[in-house]
Amino acid sequence: HKCYEVKTVGDCFMVATRDPKAGVALALGIQDAFYEYDWGTEDIDDVYKDQTGYEGTAAAYRRLWNGLRVRVGVHYGTAQAIFDEVTRGYDYYGTVVNAASRIESVAHGGQVVVSEAVLNALAGADLDYTSVSLGVQQLRGLPAPLTLVQLSPERFQERQFPPL
Repeated sequence: HKCYEVKTVGDCFMVATRDPKAGVALALGIQDAFYEYDWGTEDIDDVYKDQTGYEGTAAAYRRLWNGLRVRVGVHYGTAQAIFDEVTRGYDYYGTVVNAASRIESVAHGGQVVVSEAVLNALAGADLDYTSVSLGVQQLRGLPAPLTLVQLSPERFQERQFPPL
């Protein structure tokens, strides 16, 4: 995907790329990969069904969900890059990084949430996804609200999530 894994923080990955299309392709690809993975158990899904109060059929559930769910937040802009002599790699700082982190933190497992800046940068990009506006959101620690949008691989367009 031509993306750079900057670091992990707890169970989160920070990834950077010059190309917003590559970043979104990675985010959507993560959802596909987690769905396709053979987790070797249905216990994970049973927990999610209990937590969400899912009442549909097993076939309907399996069409949209399988195994662990990860949430992904994507923002686009220019960050400050600093080379870290200890890790021998780059680290990124600034409002763009904070915004991406805050976007990820309000998303739900199995959901990709992007800022309007990402959507604008994707104009004309050849990607297969569906989008749902999540409206303007004030995110903790950011100076101004952001317009957020949920992106889904087309096959997962029926996934439902609670409000942010």
